[in-house]
Amino acid sequence: VTAGSGRNFRINNCTFNWVKLVDKVEFPQGSGNEQWELQVMTDSLEEAAHWHQANLVVKEEIEVTKLPDGTKQYGKPTGFYTASLKRKAKLRDGTEKKPAVVVDSQTQPMSTELVNSIGNGSTGSITMYQYHWTYAGKSGITSDVQAVQVSGLRPKADAATSDFDIVPGADVTNANSANDASLPIE
Repeated sequence: VTAGSGRNFRINNCTFNWVKLVDKVEFPQGSGNEQWELQVMTDSLEEAAHWHQANLVVKEEIEVTKLPDGTKQYGKPTGFYTASLKRKAKLRDGTEKKPAVVVDSQTQPMSTELVNSIGNGSTGSITMYQYHWTYAGKSGITSDVQAVQVSGLRPKADAATSDFDIVPGADVTNANSANDASLPIE
């Protein structure tokens, strides 16, 4: 992409994380700038290199462990590579933009409720428009998400229980039945 030109770019068969394609997100917080966003992920170094060559900021994911005191401990690479993508909600002149088009595997538009349910680990493809920008003495290339096709929907976890971890070896069925048996039924 060179100054004064743009191009369409497509990422096929990637994994989605942190999908926010219905409700706008303020970024950076407190700036008043709103956008829709999502993260794409791959375990292919070759695909990650392709994204990098296409001017996406690619990061290698590393293990993060939350310690009891609330701090984080960083470990070894996970073998996954990510890139964060966005679509600004307004043009520079303040004109409102529409969110990216989201379709299912049969290219049928997805309902707002279904789009809101796209959870981490869902899979699909993305098309974006890339263009060169210059502002306040800086320049770069941005990628504006145009459309998302969801080929493998993995619904979000229930927000009320999503902070819990799975407890290996726990026998919930027996624990509940023992508790229920001791409760008087009225």
